[in-house]
Amino acid sequence: MKKTAFWVLGILFWALSACTPPVGEVQEVEVTFKVTNVPAEYTKVYLAGDFTNWDGDALEMSPVPGESGSFTVKAKIAKESRIHYKYVGSTGVFAWAGAESFPRGINRSSFITDEGGGKASIVNEWNVQGRADKPEVEVSKIRLEATPPPGVSDTVHVAGVMNDWTHEAMTLEGGKWVKEIALDTPLSVKPDAAIAVNLADYSPWLEYKYTKGSWETVEEETPPTGQGDGNRIAYAYKVQGGVLLMEDTIKRFK
Repeated sequence: MKKTAFWVLGILFWALSACTPPVGEVQEVEVTFKVTNVPAEYTKVYLAGDFTNWDGDALEMSPVPGESGSFTVKAKIAKESRIHYKYVGSTGVFAWAGAESFPRGINRSSFITDEGGGKASIVNEWNVQGRADKPEVEVSKIRLEATPPPGVSDTVHVAGVMNDWTHEAMTLEGGKWVKEIALDTPLSVKPDAAIAVNLADYSPWLEYKYTKGSWETVEEETPPTGQGDGNRIAYAYKVQGGVLLMEDTIKRFK
């Protein structure tokens, strides 16, 4: 009887071990990307992003049968990660000249979640920010939440288009530094789109950086938004109750 019990327990332990990823192992999601309304001049489309080492391992997409101007490809990407990417049109080999073009040169961005069975799908329209397969959401406020680097106890400041790039002290709440930005007029935005706040004549986007109070202590190694100065961009990854939440992690300060 005891041998049977141990045998059953052994089988159960093996099954649980097979289904549970090791601690620290990155879980991946198989993401199906699809882009529509690609200009007819392009016979090929590539997907290039930080998850493909950009042009290093850009993925060639396949035409969608029966859908003119639509292309698709699958990629395995770390779960709960932010990615930055662009679609690149071509008549042959990969060349950045055929890439989508957004104001200030910014990239697309998406937050990867498991939508079921370890899979997810992202549908974009060529040269249009955001998810074409999701309804628009209304945003009336933007909340920046910054987690500082380990061991840093200095007050975190934020500078951006919303305060004319002055270094504004943030408020500490539960270990994160917080700044809320109320919009004069609520905006409708597609999920994952860069939000166009139009607070500066040179940029429609909400661009910003974190500092410790001066440009000599500005953060380093910011996300690859594509903006030439390395500015952060607010994307509509998560919107709840009209509040667009940007949960940022600061790697280090100068």
